[in-house]
Amino acid sequence: MARRVLVIDDDEPVRRLLADFMSSFGYEVEAASDGVEGLTLFAQGRHDLVVTDVRMPGVNGWDVVRGVRRIRPDVAIVVVSGIETEITHAGDDITGLDRLVFLPKPVSLEELRRAIDEVLGSR
Repeated sequence: MARRVLVIDDDEPVRRLLADFMSSFGYEVEAASDGVEGLTLFAQGRHDLVVTDVRMPGVNGWDVVRGVRRIRPDVAIVVVSGIETEITHAGDDITGLDRLVFLPKPVSLEELRRAIDEVLGSR
């Protein structure tokens, strides 16, 4: 059975590109256009990996990380952002950083593959 991935990004072309990347890796992909939709889909499904943007209106990527960790602390997460310094704004309450990788946009296929291998490799 294929691993399930949830892609969350408010930028539709980026969301589609990330979802296509993930599909090309053989994952079953769901996509959400914002943090609220993403957390709803995550709570309803059984995802192995979440790939989320940071800067989104309302519920941002760090809020998504917190929500995911509350629901399933063991899930792997890849956080992407167009602003490299976003990782410093994560907050001290982000848990499970050992299963979280931060990638600056634009993300290459190879960088994404390495990040996924890093967070899913030992699982």
